Amino acid sequence: MTFTSRTKRILASAAIVGVFVPASIAGVSLTQAFEQNCVIAKNGDCSGMNLRGMNFSGLDLTGIDFSDANLAGANLSRAILLNADLSGANLSGIDGRQTSFAGANLQDANLEGANLRLAVFYTCSGGYNGCVGADLTRANLKSTILTGAQLNSSSLLLADLRGATLVRANLTSVAAQSTNFTQANLTRARLTNAALNRANFTRATLVRVNFANTSGVDAQFVEADMRDTVFRNSGLNQPNYTDAILTRSIFYDTYISIPNFTRANLRGAQLYGNTFGGGTWIRVTCPSGTVQNVACPQETDPA
Repeated sequence: MTFTSRTKRILASAAIVGVFVPASIAGVSLTQAFEQNCVIAKNGDCSGMNLRGMNFSGLDLTGIDFSDANLAGANLSRAILLNADLSGANLSGIDGRQTSFAGANLQDANLEGANLRLAVFYTCSGGYNGCVGADLTRANLKSTILTGAQLNSSSLLLADLRGATLVRANLTSVAAQSTNFTQANLTRARLTNAALNRANFTRATLVRVNFANTSGVDAQFVEADMRDTVFRNSGLNQPNYTDAILTRSIFYDTYISIPNFTRANLRGAQLYGNTFGGGTWIRVTCPSGTVQNVACPQETDPA
């Protein structure tokens, strides 16, 4: 294979940062790929490139432009993509374990089936109030593995997380308006200070999730498994808990306006100092085990 002097220089740069370059990239030859101004380095520009299946493991790609690029199946494990532009990129099936996406733009990105275990999506400066998360607005995150991922302060607006695994994920202060968590597994996840307007948790696993200080309108928890879940100092308007399993859950100093607890199971739950503004209570199982059609009685604050 013959390379121009310019291609040789780009390939040499790639070698310096340790990029593994296959003989061809999904039918695109090296000459074609590297003659299109793709610089794989900090602040490089690979927008629109076909980089399917390439190995970027462990590279520092801070500020790189991968917008609209095809990175399907690529290895990005332990890579640093701080403030990178991944908007509209195809990241389906990538290995993103322990990757840093802090401050990255992932708007409209396709991450379906990606392994993002222990990935980090935020960075902080000047204390917690200076935290900046990744922008995952409208991102396709169906069936992704986000176990232990750090998504603090990230935007999940309109994102699709159906069937995703978010066990022990940190979702503190996320913007999850109209986010679809249907059938996702969020066991032991932290959703404190989250904005959940119209978030959909239908049939999701929410065992031991911390919803302290959350707020939202019209959040859907239909048929969700919410055993041992905590709502403390939260404010929810018209949440739907129809057929939800809320056994041993804790509702403490929470304002819930017009809730729907139809057939919800609150057996063994702790209800202290809450304000339940009206709502629908049909065949709800209360903490004592009684089934009734009115709001469950609350206990005296143990404090």
